[in-house]
This record gives sequence, structure tokens and C-alpha cells, in this order.
Amino acid sequence: MYKYCGYDSFITAYPEIELPRMKDVPGMRVERVPKISGDWIEDSCVWLKDNAKRIDVLNLYHLCSRSLKHLLTYKLHNPQGKVYLKLDGVPLTRATDGLKIAKGICKYVKGAEYIIKRLICIMMAKAFTLVSTELYENADILTKRLKRKVICVPNPLNPNEIHEYRPFSERSDTILTVGRLGTKQKATEILLEAFARIANQIPKWTLKLVGSISENMNIADEFFAKYPDMKERVLFAGAIENREMLSEVYRDAKVFAFPSRWESFGIALTEAMMNGCFAVCSRIPSSTSLTENFRFALGHDVDDVDSLAENLLYACTHEAEIERLAIEGRNATLRRCDLKSVCEIIAEELKRT
Repeated sequence: MYKYCGYDSFITAYPEIELPRMKDVPGMRVERVPKISGDWIEDSCVWLKDNAKRIDVLNLYHLCSRSLKHLLTYKLHNPQGKVYLKLDGVPLTRATDGLKIAKGICKYVKGAEYIIKRLICIMMAKAFTLVSTELYENADILTKRLKRKVICVPNPLNPNEIHEYRPFSERSDTILTVGRLGTKQKATEILLEAFARIANQIPKWTLKLVGSISENMNIADEFFAKYPDMKERVLFAGAIENREMLSEVYRDAKVFAFPSRWESFGIALTEAMMNGCFAVCSRIPSSTSLTENFRFALGHDVDDVDSLAENLLYACTHEAEIERLAIEGRNATLRRCDLKSVCEIIAEELKRT
């Protein structure tokens, strides 16, 4: 918004909070909120009370009690100001705070919590100037549920991380996945089992898993105990924090596996397609939206090991076809998640309100 739409944008944070990604937006400011009580909501509301009148647009995230407190504080001290609420890709997932509020209101009234939660969410949503969600399908759902207009604003790509397309002839025969490995959400065990089933049919291919593994998870040990011959074919690479190194990992792989049981937006899938990987995904709202109903990807039902294995095998044995689709997916991703376009959508909607 600062770079493309002329806003004097700034982020607020406690003095000790480091914001390493600020280097990607030269010219953006950080204003530090004095740490008085140590409670971020309380301290930021005090800061907001003193600074509300010089803020034209307040940008908040998620439909929760924190956002409600910031909204009320801001509007009380700047009634003419505008508030933009950015929701993630899961309808009302962050509205669980609404349920907590409902429990306090009707602690002993059986069955009333859900109704009051919905009413609280609807009343909160109507108070915002602009509300967006990350997925197109959810915009219509939320518009109906919240009884107000909700637009789609995809998560944009960082222009500094967009590289020239690397052809498959210069990549390794690698299936890649990126995420918090071993969690129920990421369904890592489904991917491992699917690869093990087809490994003999694609002897030159390897599976690379990038991401952290919680200390109480033994997913790697359990897999290698079951499939000891896979130790040379399956690589647990750990978390990669360096963004350039991560981009290189994406650009070296031909296939990206995204077997999640649920997601909000699907940042890793977006990054993979941006870098020209062919996507093999579970059929969940985020992957359906990001692949335009699997127009340039292969989909399988959640937890369906057989279908995932078939899709991976097809992708690994039809290189010319999947590269063509990978390029198509990359181009669509670059158009949809273009940072300037995303900012212009927000700016235009704010002008209308």
C-alpha cells in the first residue's frame, strides 16, 4: 500500500520485537508501542487511543476479541476512520473467540452458544469498513454468513522472491513437500506411505520433506523402521528459514505434494507453483481454489493413499505434460497473487466505502 497506492504505511510492535522482513519493503516505518503492562492488547489499545486520529485506515486480522477491542478503541477516538479486517481462508475459524464470549453470556443456557456466537460475529463484521478473505469460494460463504459484503484478497507474492522459470531439464527428479511435518493437518504419513508404494516404479525419484518435526513425533523413525530401504530415497531436510535457500529447493523440484487435511490459504502451495512445481494436492478448498479446480494440478481425496500414489506415479512418468501444466499454474499464480494488483484491489474498495 505504501509502494503502490501512496499510503504512509506503518506497523506497530513492541520495542524488542524484531521484524526481519521489513527489509523487503524499504520506506515502510515501524512505530513502537510502549510496553507498560506487558499485555499486547491492553498496551496497543492505550497507544491506539492516543494515535487514532492520525490513522485513516486501521488494518486488523481475524474476527476475534482482539480485533473487536482494537476496532472499538479506534472508532471511539476516530469515528470517521476506516477499518480493514483481513480474514484467513477458513470461514469463521478465527471466530472461536466469539464462542468464548457466547459462553460467558449464556453459560447455563443449553444450545444457545452457537446462536449467540453467530450474532456476535455478524455484529462485529458489520462494524468494519472492509472485510476480505483469502479464497474466492469463501467470499460468497462469508458474505451470506456475516450478512455483509466480503471480498477476496489473495495473499500476495513477494516480488523479490519471483525468479525466472527453471525448466524441468535443469531440475532433479524430486517430489517436494514443505510444512510442519508429522502434524495431523499436513498428513505427512499419507504422503510417505504413498511414495513407498510406488518407489520401485520410479527408481530415479526421491522424496524431500522440508519443515520442522515436533520433539514428540517419531514420524521419520517410524517410517524408516517400516521401510528401511527408503533411507536413500526419502530425505527429511529440516526447516529452512533462509528464503533464498527455500526458493532454490522449490526450483530444483519437479513435483510438489500437498496432502493436507485442511489449510487456510496454502502459502507453501502458492510458493511451489510460483516456482514452477507441478502440484499434486488433496481436494480441500484452498488447493481447489489455488489450482482453479485442478485445471493445472492433480487432486485426490483427503487420506486416500491409493489415489495420491496414483497421482504421484502419473506425474513422475508424464514429465512433458506436467511441465506444461506447471508453467500454466505458475503463470496463473503470478497473475492472481501479484502484489500491486492485490494492493490496488484494497485501495479501490476503501475508496468506495
